[in-house]
Amino acid sequence: MPLKFKGWLSKLIIKIGLKPTVNKKKKSPFVKGIVVFSADFEMAWAFRHSKSLKKKAVEMGLKERQNVPKLLKLFEKYNIPATWATVGHLFLDNCKRIDKQIPHAEMLRPSFFEDRNWSFSGGDWYDCDPCTDVETDPAWYAPDLINQILTSRVEHEIGCHTFSHVDFTHKNCTKKLADDELEACLALANKKGIKLKSMVFPGGTFGNYQSLKEKDFFVTVNQ
Repeated sequence: MPLKFKGWLSKLIIKIGLKPTVNKKKKSPFVKGIVVFSADFEMAWAFRHSKSLKKKAVEMGLKERQNVPKLLKLFEKYNIPATWATVGHLFLDNCKRIDKQIPHAEMLRPSFFEDRNWSFSGGDWYDCDPCTDVETDPAWYAPDLINQILTSRVEHEIGCHTFSHVDFTHKNCTKKLADDELEACLALANKKGIKLKSMVFPGGTFGNYQSLKEKDFFVTVNQ
C-alpha cells in the first residue's frame, strides 16, 4: 500500500475510534496513564532496500531532515520528551572509502535476504552509502540534527536503531552481525557522551535479544 494511503487509513482508524485501544480488563501498576513517544530517526537508510520506496530513498531522507526540527518545536511547545531511535550512521558527519575499498569495510554484512519490508538481493550492503559528508549528501548523515535533539530544552532520549538499519531477526542477522551493529552505535554515541539504553528494531524485525542483554539494552517493541 502506498505510504500516503497508509497515512489516510491511520487517520480514519483513529477518527472512528478503533485506535488507540485500552485493555480495561488488565490491571495497571500505574495510577495515571503513560504515553511513550518514539520516533524512528533513520532518513535514507530506512528506504535503500525498500520494496516500494527504494528509488525514493534520498527523497524520503530529505523529507525527514525537514520534519525533525518541526517535531522538536512541537515537543518543546508541549514539553514532551521523546525517544529518538537513531540509525548509528547518522552520527557521522562524513565517511569515505579507504584505499578504494568498499564502504565501511570494517563492518560485517548481512547475507542476501528478503522480508516483508526490504529486498537485499545483490551488490554490497553499503552500496548506497555516498561516502561523502553531511553537506554533500544530507540524507545519509545527521550529526547536526542529533545536536539539535541533544540541545533541546526538552530532555529527549537518543535510542538505538542499529548502525545501518539492518533486519535484526535471528534469521537474517547473525549474532556476530548484531554485535557489530550495536558496538558501532555504542562507540559513536559514547563520543557524544550518550549512553544508549533503548533499542527499537528496524521495521519490527525482532531478534538477537542475547546481544542486547549482553550490552545492557532494554527493548522497545515498535509495531
